[in-house]
Amino acid sequence: MCKRAVDMSDETLMGYVTEAYPIIVFCKQLENKQRRMMEIMECEILADGTRNYRTLFQYIITENRMDEKGKFYIEGYHEQKCSISESLSKRLLENGMPVEMIKNMKRREETMK
Repeated sequence: MCKRAVDMSDETLMGYVTEAYPIIVFCKQLENKQRRMMEIMECEILADGTRNYRTLFQYIITENRMDEKGKFYIEGYHEQKCSISESLSKRLLENGMPVEMIKNMKRREETMK
């Protein structure tokens, strides 16, 4: 959406966006015309100014077929790939997210290893 309004490089755009919003959502319209969030990422800005991108969730396509009438069928699910960073945990806490929800998101990382 941002690229439609302003002509700038992807790198510059990501720099501006990630300063304001630590969560990035990539959406896509699939062949069956449904829109899906394909990837949810966190961008952590480190002390030296570099950015660490971490995929939090990814849409996994489990079935992609076309029937005899030419209609597309796409099935899938969202899978958590990484846990949120400590800096995002702190930011969410400061902005009102319950501690238990944050703990649950951190516990998931332990079960993913």
